[in-house]
Amino acid sequence: MATTEERMQILKMIEEGKISAADGAELLKALDQSGAEKGQPLKGSSQARWFRVRVTDMDSGRNKVNIN
Repeated sequence: MATTEERMQILKMIEEGKISAADGAELLKALDQSGAEKGQPLKGSSQARWFRVRVTDMDSGRNKVNIN
């Protein structure tokens, strides 16, 4: 869901005549849609992911820490 500040900024732009009411309505609708999609996983993405960190001593070249 869009924050109150974002909504107020759009409404203020309409009030000042910087954007039309129709454009403001589109922006508000887009904010609502983007907020609803944040919690959904991406299509085609798998759940399992790996992240590997390797810390190496630059002087000796030996691994100091290996995290999987």
